Amino acid sequence: MPACGVTLCGRVGGLAVGGHAQTNAYVAGPLGVSVSVNVDWVGRGSLVLPGYVSVVVVAGPVLRWSEK
Repeated sequence: MPACGVTLCGRVGGLAVGGHAQTNAYVAGPLGVSVSVNVDWVGRGSLVLPGYVSVVVVAGPVLRWSEK
């Protein structure tokens, strides 16, 4: 997988075990916020991701479409 550390970008190979969680919260009718979190433990050493743990958090607005 491609990955970037603080000063270096590159490819990381090996096994990755992890988890993923996502939630959507609608705050004003069809308008809401979505948050997605992914945590992986990479089983092979890398200069790009020292410490073997990769965490990605993404948040942003969502719009719910509905049919009537």
